[in-house]
Amino acid sequence: MQLSRRTALGSLLAAPVVLTAGRGIAADDMSTPASPPTGQVPGIYRYALGDITVTSILDGYGAGPADMVIGYEDAAARAAHDAAHHPFVPGQVTTPVNAFILETPQHLVAIDTGMPGFAGQTYGAFQRLLAAAGYRPEDFDALLMTHLHTDHVGGLLDADGAPAFANAELVVAAEEWAFTHDDAVFASLPEQFQQYFALSRNMVAPYAGRRREFSGEAEVLPGIAALPLPGHTPGHTGFVLSSGGRQLLIWGDVVHVPAVQFSEPGWAVVYDADVATAVATRQRLLDQLSTDGIEVAGMHLDFPAIGFVDRTPSAYRWVQSPWQYSG
Repeated sequence: MQLSRRTALGSLLAAPVVLTAGRGIAADDMSTPASPPTGQVPGIYRYALGDITVTSILDGYGAGPADMVIGYEDAAARAAHDAAHHPFVPGQVTTPVNAFILETPQHLVAIDTGMPGFAGQTYGAFQRLLAAAGYRPEDFDALLMTHLHTDHVGGLLDADGAPAFANAELVVAAEEWAFTHDDAVFASLPEQFQQYFALSRNMVAPYAGRRREFSGEAEVLPGIAALPLPGHTPGHTGFVLSSGGRQLLIWGDVVHVPAVQFSEPGWAVVYDADVATAVATRQRLLDQLSTDGIEVAGMHLDFPAIGFVDRTPSAYRWVQSPWQYSG
């Protein structure tokens, strides 16, 4: 028999004896290992950007009906999933939920806080993973909010309904705070959306007296600048981190469904307050980021949710940043 790499590997795998510590152990004598867990390891990933440490936290995920995507068409969605190497389930889309922790030389910061713990079995891991990552809520001094939807403010309260971050100020766009607390806007919403607005209001209420508002492109903390990204909500904001000659844009909800919206950036979601503006913002940003090669992180991108936007012949694609073996 001619020995090839394939046959060599096959021979090794078929060998009846495993050699270890100078003695033979029959394969049949090896104990059967315990069944592995069915879930993944905790979603925590540290990423160094100059002198800022960014920690991605996977709060959870949700599988929703495809009709939450405005413009969804089955054949195009299947092609988009194939292009992104995502499994395709007819009539269904999957959305991750992430949050980010920033350790800067001066501050300990959370950017968004995920879903409430009672939102369902696949959501609400933020507070638990915060502790697993070695952070204490009382050590945070700033909470930067991309916007105030429920899946971004869910970790602001603890299990007893008290503020989880006793010493942190809430930093939010003035337009976003006004929009969330506008009673005319609330009255105009469908009933199922009103309950989410009410929940968001309740979660941010304990922080109202220690909030700091900003407008436009403002430096909110040293090395962290706000970038207005309107459409999803009027005050929807990204945050640009600058350190060590590098930049990272944490863009909030520019993309909700990564399997389709890079291939089909014209597709919106039913949660967009202004669909046309949300689409225009996404298309402009994808063009800019793919041209300039700026690194991106997002609340609904595939974990660890840090990477780059590449241009394709017809649209765009998402490319994860190289893995950092030490953060």
